[in-house]
Amino acid sequence: MYRLIEKLNLYTEDRATKTLDQVIQRMKQDIRIAWVDGTAGLSRYRITFTYPDRFYAQRTVAALATKFIDEDFKRQGKAYGAARLRLDEATRLELLDTASLPENPGAARRNIVFGGLVGGTLIGGLAAWWRKRNPASTVTPAPPPAMSGI
Repeated sequence: MYRLIEKLNLYTEDRATKTLDQVIQRMKQDIRIAWVDGTAGLSRYRITFTYPDRFYAQRTVAALATKFIDEDFKRQGKAYGAARLRLDEATRLELLDTASLPENPGAARRNIVFGGLVGGTLIGGLAAWWRKRNPASTVTPAPPPAMSGI
């Protein structure tokens, strides 16, 4: 995994300050490989990689998918023996969709900001309505002290 980190120039700041094991552990946390229900008896996997730069993330997913497929070919070759390499169509991995960039990478952040704006406006409106309806709950200022001796 470290070869991939070096080859794609990932985690440059972490590599300068952390141990090799810590950098690899971070990459493992940023990778997600999930089985997706396939059709017609085919298995599908979704590989995702979280990284601040989406272009680096795209290249990393492509490299991981290639490694995943290469390992499957090696496994299939061992399963059928060295005499004849025969890949069974039902168990062979193939790349169905290449690594792609998110269409709108800032959409999630904008949705959170918009939700906070709407929520804050609603809560503020309800608070103003409540205070207007229940004037006893509002704090009234004390009268100024009487000035004596004038």
